[in-house]
Amino acid sequence: MSAEDLHEALEGAEAILFKSPTCPNCKAAMALLDKAGVKYAAVNATDARELTAKYGVRQAPTLVVRTGEGFEKYRGVSDIKGWLMGTAAR
Repeated sequence: MSAEDLHEALEGAEAILFKSPTCPNCKAAMALLDKAGVKYAAVNATDARELTAKYGVRQAPTLVVRTGEGFEKYRGVSDIKGWLMGTAAR
């Protein structure tokens, strides 16, 4: 993914999902986010090393949600599902 493609994918996204191509849990996380209607950018963690380092991502899937003060990270499908359940309750 080129820097331009990455910038375009992140534009307007409320969250970034760091994934790897062979990760079955990443596919499950994407399905959950899609079903919930979350606007997110899916980024291959190995292709976007600078962004991965910026957010301190060390595993896939990791969802980074931008907040007014910065960002929050959710690691793994269960954490991502917990975030979705919390946002639905608001």
